[in-house]
Amino acid sequence: EFWSVSLYKDFCKCEASALARLNGDEKPKKSDALLLGSYVDSFMEGTLDAFKKEHPELFKKDGTLYAKYEIADKMIEKATESKKFMQYMSGEKQRIFTADMFGVKWKCKLDSYIPGVAIVDLKTISKISDIGKWGYHIQASVYQRIVEINTGFKLPFYLACVSKEEEPELAIIQIPQSIMDETLLDIEENIRR
Repeated sequence: EFWSVSLYKDFCKCEASALARLNGDEKPKKSDALLLGSYVDSFMEGTLDAFKKEHPELFKKDGTLYAKYEIADKMIEKATESKKFMQYMSGEKQRIFTADMFGVKWKCKLDSYIPGVAIVDLKTISKISDIGKWGYHIQASVYQRIVEINTGFKLPFYLACVSKEEEPELAIIQIPQSIMDETLLDIEENIRR
């Protein structure tokens, strides 16, 4: 019923694969990286206990995380020690917005929505220097526009990044408005084709 940034990116990569996923013929794989990121996300949104119950495969019999997931607790510790980082993550959690854009319905879920102030998306990444590889400007453009349609406010978009390194690093990165404006024009052109 709704377009999302993930669906848009899937169609840009491979239309056949995107259609197969929509039809249920192809299931997305749960990678270790995705599970680790979801663990940190669930902590930030206050649902870690429920996440742990839903994903017992992350834990040994004694209840501790398997080695490949132990970094998640270090990432959380690093993030919670930073007053600035937690300030960016202090907004409404998982706030859903919908809007009609370019003739189709869109839906987004914001990690941290600070009404009238900012949109913040939590990113767990291998290294902070990798952030440019993932096309987050697309997400920023769509989320900003959907929020603007709903509220009348064009809010700045930030990435709150925590790395998966042995010693996690933090970064708050603002996506430049000029990049979001240009990206939104590209998305509109692609959708209307």
